[in-house]
Amino acid sequence: MSLYQEDRRLSRSQALESVQLAVTQVRQPVLRIPGAVMPGRVSFQVSDPGLGNRAAVLFEVFRNRERTVGIQGFKVMSIGGRSGLGPGASFVDLTAVIGGGSADFTGGISVFATLLDAAVPATVEAWVDWSPVPMPAAGRMPYAMDSTIAPATLAEFGPPPAGSQYVTVFSTATPPGAAGLAATWFDAAGNGVADWNSWENAGPQVAMAGYSLALANNSGAPALVGVAWT
Repeated sequence: MSLYQEDRRLSRSQALESVQLAVTQVRQPVLRIPGAVMPGRVSFQVSDPGLGNRAAVLFEVFRNRERTVGIQGFKVMSIGGRSGLGPGASFVDLTAVIGGGSADFTGGISVFATLLDAAVPATVEAWVDWSPVPMPAAGRMPYAMDSTIAPATLAEFGPPPAGSQYVTVFSTATPPGAAGLAATWFDAAGNGVADWNSWENAGPQVAMAGYSLALANNSGAPALVGVAWT
């Protein structure tokens, strides 16, 4: 199997090299394969930004066909370390990289990255998996995390893991709404962009890709909180 790159032919070993680079400019090229003889899936993620930091990147994927160009945008955040800074008292999950995404293609592929917060440098990774037929839709099992949050304390559960579309919050706090738990989505700079207190019936809510979910315990007793990403 081989690929075309402009007017030269790439071997499989050349084409499958993963890419890792620091994002320093707007719409920085990450990966470019102008033509392919086999369908595939390109995956990408933001590397661990270091203790207590949030790194956010906008990925743009251009999929080139003979007469058309399809564009998809993915807003990805990664949280690093085991102790939080700023508004988050602690990061609940110890996994440094849970943000990422993927896109399928059948022709050429180009991936670009733009840093969303210049104050936090970001390193990104991208790689391609090939398949003789178009791949099925990417899916994942629910990803759950839990934490006992002390009164008047905030715990940060991080950005949605790769592939997650919804988040459900379960808690022993009474009541679970404004007098018990309060939720906020933070951007890469640690600013609250949305408050959210609508989980009384434990129904799934849309997960905001590119933002980080934090839960504050405003009740008078410790609250065991579970967060499920689906």
